[in-house]
Amino acid sequence: MGWTPTLAALPIPGGVAAVPIGSRQSCAGAYLSPWREGLVKRYAARYGLPWQVVAGLLQSEIALDTSWMDTVENALLFSLYVNARSPIGPRWVSWLALEGVLRVRPNPGPGVGNVHVETARRVSAYYAVFYAQYPELQLGLHERSTADVAFELIFDERNIQVVTAYVRMLADYRFGAERQPLLQSHADLSQWTLEDALALWHGYRYGVQNVSPQALEYGFSLQNFQTRGTDLEGLIRLAQGREKEESILGAVPYLSATFSGVIRRGMMREIFRKIGVVLALMVGLLGVGWTFCVWILRAPYPWEWIILYRAQVGLEQTLRDLPLPEGFEMVTVIDMGGPSKGEEGGGGCYYAGIDIVLGTSYSDKEALGRYVSALKARGWRLADRPQHENSKEMMRADQEDLVVSIGGPGFIIEVDPAYQQAWGRYRSFVYITLRYILPRVDGC
Repeated sequence: MGWTPTLAALPIPGGVAAVPIGSRQSCAGAYLSPWREGLVKRYAARYGLPWQVVAGLLQSEIALDTSWMDTVENALLFSLYVNARSPIGPRWVSWLALEGVLRVRPNPGPGVGNVHVETARRVSAYYAVFYAQYPELQLGLHERSTADVAFELIFDERNIQVVTAYVRMLADYRFGAERQPLLQSHADLSQWTLEDALALWHGYRYGVQNVSPQALEYGFSLQNFQTRGTDLEGLIRLAQGREKEESILGAVPYLSATFSGVIRRGMMREIFRKIGVVLALMVGLLGVGWTFCVWILRAPYPWEWIILYRAQVGLEQTLRDLPLPEGFEMVTVIDMGGPSKGEEGGGGCYYAGIDIVLGTSYSDKEALGRYVSALKARGWRLADRPQHENSKEMMRADQEDLVVSIGGPGFIIEVDPAYQQAWGRYRSFVYITLRYILPRVDGC
């Protein structure tokens, strides 16, 4: 970092003085971990910003607007999102829980920068419109689902990229005029003042009218946000909100480090203390979650996941190889809830299964005979056990098992929307229950 012009200390209401500008020492990044500081530097260079401004703003967010509830929100969203999309275990439980959380809190703000989903979408759309010719600046979040965006924002790298993109968007408007953004790099630190950085912080935290997503109370009107050249007292007068003094003055120790060489060792100890608390909370939450999954939902142990994954892969391959003869059409495929472990005493087997419905123009018995013949042509054979007139169990290799029938469907199929809509279009239906079993069908 190069030399910056020295300015006199600025008076702050309440008798506290701002730190003078002019040090060569880069201390804004000292409040962040080396990993996060490296991310800030990388994305600040990409988006044309002084990395010290982004680091100071991010540290202000961590220190002034982050609580233990944000950590709980991150852990909850991560756990529910991963489990809802995992091929292992009862996904529907996590999916319903995730939907419930997003109904209660439809605009979560996860991650180190507490970036809300609607803000991330607005920022993404801004670059798609104003910087469309720069693919490296695009975020691609404005057309994603709330759950997808929230999940991405949990991770430091993606979150800090979005934070930096948002700071650049705010800087475009701060340095712009007549309510329009100035679409050029703002990487020259000598063009910035402490008031510019504080204005971006307050706008980041509470929003800027006609720039940020809709809010009950903005931090600035756009006209006041673009008013530069004031001192700190003037900036506070231009700001809005009941807590504007607390917000702006609270960030001075962090953002003034952008322009000074003062490092507060006590702050470093406080940051590391908070990191320890966060890690302890995360370990505790993971322990509680794992206990719930194993004891209540009977989730598999970690060493069994690879076996269940193999069962799922085998099922998908078998499904792709099922015949679809002339006169038959696929109506619906219903997941049984992901791969599972057999009950105690059931031979210690692992299986994945699906229900399939085929519509056909043939009568029931003719359809059953034709489809069994098509299966035999693909290497399937009748199982060595008693067979029923309207239901045939068949096997292939040691792991593939299916039951094809023309009897009535079960409840799960009856309530399936695709099956209900198919009534009247076909003369009859063929019902297939397909399973892929490890280590072998006979052992389960």
